[in-house]
Amino acid sequence: MRCYRAAAEAGHHEALHILAWNYLNGRGVPRDAAAAALWFRKAAEQGDPGAQFQLAVMYCTGVGVVRNLEEAVKWYRRSAEQGDRYAQYNLAVMLLKGQGAQQEPEQALNWCSSAAEQGLAEAQLQLGDLYRGGLGIAEDLAIACNWYERAAAQGNAEASTRLQALRSYRAG
Repeated sequence: MRCYRAAAEAGHHEALHILAWNYLNGRGVPRDAAAAALWFRKAAEQGDPGAQFQLAVMYCTGVGVVRNLEEAVKWYRRSAEQGDRYAQYNLAVMLLKGQGAQQEPEQALNWCSSAAEQGLAEAQLQLGDLYRGGLGIAEDLAIACNWYERAAAQGNAEASTRLQALRSYRAG
């Protein structure tokens, strides 16, 4: 831990991230979410998408920092712009709900699509819901089925249930 701390204090990218995780999980140091947030922030400011994502989660949940949904959106967006599919999905959900930012269904759809195309089952399920309900886009049950099928193929039970219901609805 002394070596990681020294490297982190010198600004070493990987050491910052490792030190933050160690504080968050209590590995080699006492668990300290505030210290974890501090080190994640340093790594995030250097452009580390994983640290940006984790910092966003911390702002969303209020772990180690004061809960601040605007900050969460900011850090999710930075990570999402670098291709992190989990950040893309979480940002999409926040934009759909208007949490930490104005409700923006069109942007949410774009971020959710990016995450779904990268194979994230939760995003595929969400896209199925968006196409089924026509939220921010034209309703298209065939596309909804396609996204539910992709999520179900990954073992997402909720997608399987919705796919079955949608197929029954279309057949009846």
